[in-house]
Amino acid sequence: MRKRGVFGVAMQFGRKKITAKYESIDATNVVDALTSALSPHSINKSAIEFLYGYYRGDTPILGKTKAYRQEVNNRVGVATAIEIVSFYVGYIMSDAISYIRHDAAKGSAEITNRIVELNDWCRMAGKKRTDDSLLEWALICGTSYRACAPELGRADETPFETYVLDPRHTFVAYSRRNSERAVFAVNINNRVGGGNEYTVYTRERVYTVVSNRVVADEPNAIGIIPIVEYPANPMRMGIFEPVVPLLNALETIQSSRVDAVVQDVDNVLAIIGCDPGDPKKAGTVANMLRELRMLILPNKDCDAKYITAPLKQADIQTVCSSIYSSILTITGVPNRNGGSSTSDTGAAVQLRDGWESAETRARRLVDMFKPAEVEFIRIANAIATLQGFAPPAVKDVKVEFPRRYSENVLTNVQALQGLIATGISLEDALPMVHLVSDPLDVAVRNKERVDKLLFPETTTTEVQDGAETDENNAADGN
Repeated sequence: MRKRGVFGVAMQFGRKKITAKYESIDATNVVDALTSALSPHSINKSAIEFLYGYYRGDTPILGKTKAYRQEVNNRVGVATAIEIVSFYVGYIMSDAISYIRHDAAKGSAEITNRIVELNDWCRMAGKKRTDDSLLEWALICGTSYRACAPELGRADETPFETYVLDPRHTFVAYSRRNSERAVFAVNINNRVGGGNEYTVYTRERVYTVVSNRVVADEPNAIGIIPIVEYPANPMRMGIFEPVVPLLNALETIQSSRVDAVVQDVDNVLAIIGCDPGDPKKAGTVANMLRELRMLILPNKDCDAKYITAPLKQADIQTVCSSIYSSILTITGVPNRNGGSSTSDTGAAVQLRDGWESAETRARRLVDMFKPAEVEFIRIANAIATLQGFAPPAVKDVKVEFPRRYSENVLTNVQALQGLIATGISLEDALPMVHLVSDPLDVAVRNKERVDKLLFPETTTTEVQDGAETDENNAADGN
């Protein structure tokens, strides 16, 4: 029999990928397919509830009990889970996810303008805010979900709206034959009168199921499932999930440490070898201690000592530091050891302090997010087309995740100048050097200005050639 884990389910990390019972969903089998998918979703939900509560401070240390001196029972949470998640959210999502022109679309101004317009739509839809929330959920519980729907209130600014769904009440079921193809998506809502209402999205239809009965069956106007899953990794594992036992140990040690300090302050004074007497009677040892705040022992055979519990702070700190260092190493968060060496270089510091490990983790998560972001573009394009807009083709768009644009600015600027000097276009050079969050928009707005600064002679020659051509044409006309 397998042991029960910290999540109340079989001891394993990560969320189960839900598969659909049928390859095609219609009104005759949607209830059966939904019922089959709800079983693994309930297991995932139990783990997500635990991790989300842990992230918010609802950790096992809050249930700490003591057999002795129960009045001294400190429950100290360390909030390391928040530290880990907050670091990666800020490190990866320094700005909004942007879209640039893919190499296959090189040379087309119309495609460039359409991609710029797509970025403007996302900006007006508040996509940056949802990007942060999406990443936060993925880091906490291993997966997250984005929905996209037509914008009805301000369609003149953006054709769609986007929002993040709670992974405890949302899931996507995939094909058993092709594990990357979504068969249907489900969003669960509580009904006012009690019970749950399940909205099931397929490419063709949208079903509403209540009490194992289809109560609504409507066509899906956009022809695509409007919910996209963003997994953090193939196992759908939260960033701090593998170190939950270490986090528990750290909080237990810190709480017991505070207990020991309080108990050390409240030590008991033991008088050995004599009767202290009545504290209210003058002349007794107890009375002197009470009235004079000093102790005078009656004879040399008497002694007084504090009963203390030994506490070696240095040893406890060594254990805490070791556990904390292991947590940072496993999760890939840079440490703050403050070490230095005369041979330190920028690359050496990055390797020693863990910044290279953080960058590796960030790149892996970005690679997992990109296919989902492409699916979001498909949904956004379908909605935009439905409302009469002309969005760019998905094959012409490249997803760009912005990170750390303030690092090595001078070096990156020099690299940009070198790239442009070799003949590489501004649209291609800007994404290489990671200087701005939206390289395509910057390239379009500054192309003419950059050309004048870097190639003044070429620009002047082109102007002169244009003037001569105009004169020749005028002469031919005469």
